[in-house]
Amino acid sequence: MLNQARELAVQKRQEIIGAVPGASFQVLQELAPELEKFLTEWLFPYFWHRPQLDVRTRRFVTMTIFAVLKCHTQLESHIRSALQDGIPREEICEAFTHAAWYAGCPVAVEALKVAKKVFDEEDAKK
Repeated sequence: MLNQARELAVQKRQEIIGAVPGASFQVLQELAPELEKFLTEWLFPYFWHRPQLDVRTRRFVTMTIFAVLKCHTQLESHIRSALQDGIPREEICEAFTHAAWYAGCPVAVEALKVAKKVFDEEDAKK
């Protein structure tokens, strides 16, 4: 039963951040496996899949929060996932532009720099 719950949690995590965990989760798996387990088993199945907001909206909220907190590794991962979800680059950039008024222009500029890095990396794969 416990293994089934873990498998479901990992499946939910994969729906949000992709099959290969981002740099943050790789670090957690190596240095703090209990924290990785906690996040995987609670964050993704219980918070990301609540019915009040769809995943697309949660993605924008999460990207904006990571931009404001200057959590660039996580921001990069969620920008990449947003692109994989089919969210247009223009909408991602607009979210950070919109945040400039509320969170400050430096936050928006840094978030846009992270977005540019991800866009360039994705373009290089083509």
